[in-house]
Amino acid sequence: MENDSVFCDCEPLGSKVYISGPITQSTEDDKGKAKFKEMTLFLHNECYIPISPRRHRVPPWWDFNNAEDQDKIWPYMMRLAIIDLMLADSCIMLDGWNMGSKGCAEEYRLCRMLDIPVYSERGNLILGDEPPGMEEK
Repeated sequence: MENDSVFCDCEPLGSKVYISGPITQSTEDDKGKAKFKEMTLFLHNECYIPISPRRHRVPPWWDFNNAEDQDKIWPYMMRLAIIDLMLADSCIMLDGWNMGSKGCAEEYRLCRMLDIPVYSERGNLILGDEPPGMEEK
């Protein structure tokens, strides 16, 4: 059977993988954006269906540099990210996810609560109820 996919030369596995990583801290950081893109391409080439919260954009009526708007942007973007996460069969946490990212910590907790397997960027299963390296405040 010939695969009609333009992007992948193998049969899709159908497994949807959510990519979690620091976004707010890496908004101006091209390296952070590149990590999401690299993982998206890697998963796609391995015939998984990558789900990246990076695909969402801040609505144009909010100014990212305005402190008042920033209080609205994070919850709005997290709602979109959580919708994406709920569609996933598993989650990959990019390096740096446990270095203070409030969004990554919430995504991790949701995965643990809902029995969504969580893997490190290197493919190791992450276990535990609290994100490693993040203390409750």
